[in-house]
Amino acid sequence: MSRLPICTLTGVDEKTDRGHLRELMCEFPIAEFGVLWSDTRAGHGCYPSKRFIDNFTWRFRADPIALHVCGGAVERLARGDEDIVTIARRCPRVQINAILDAVALWKDRVEAILDLLPRQEVILQHNASNQAFIAGFPERLRLAALFDRSGGRGLLPEAWPTSFQNRACGYAGGLGPDNLERELPRIAAAADPRQFWIDMESSLRTNDVFDLDKCRKALEIASKWAGENP
Repeated sequence: MSRLPICTLTGVDEKTDRGHLRELMCEFPIAEFGVLWSDTRAGHGCYPSKRFIDNFTWRFRADPIALHVCGGAVERLARGDEDIVTIARRCPRVQINAILDAVALWKDRVEAILDLLPRQEVILQHNASNQAFIAGFPERLRLAALFDRSGGRGLLPEAWPTSFQNRACGYAGGLGPDNLERELPRIAAAADPRQFWIDMESSLRTNDVFDLDKCRKALEIASKWAGENP
């Protein structure tokens, strides 16, 4: 059983060479490519337009891709907005990036999203805004937790959290090709003995463009952990 079955590379944008991306998918079985959906920032930097996301998720619908739904788009997804639900259902995994103050709001939204996406694994960022909710949510195999104490700001934590025993767990926050050699052993120790995945975003951009050469470097390092004994 692989300790690291998935390495998520987030930030596919409108300048990404999709032929090159396909080559990386074929070469590295652990690669998962994430695309960010934001209603307010669409078409800028790491947030591609809805048209691009529609085309990308259709073209790669049989491949390991993840839709990361941000901000107000989470509310539309929970309400069953046809456009976003259709696109989300093409992706094996869907990550929810939002801040809600009340546990009751999290419960209602997450339960609605799980019902709308019966075949997807739904990922929640585990941080100060929702850690109580995730810890208390009933065990459900399709609800996974991504430890990201920096809230998407790309900051390394002083220590990586211990993984949950009742759900899949991933690790993010400041990871990139320049520090994976050092950080992966620390993450593996925190997750021990469970499987885990990693996610990185800001470290993979060059001049605000998704850099597939940096993705390759990260995948080459992460692939060493794809076996039982790295």
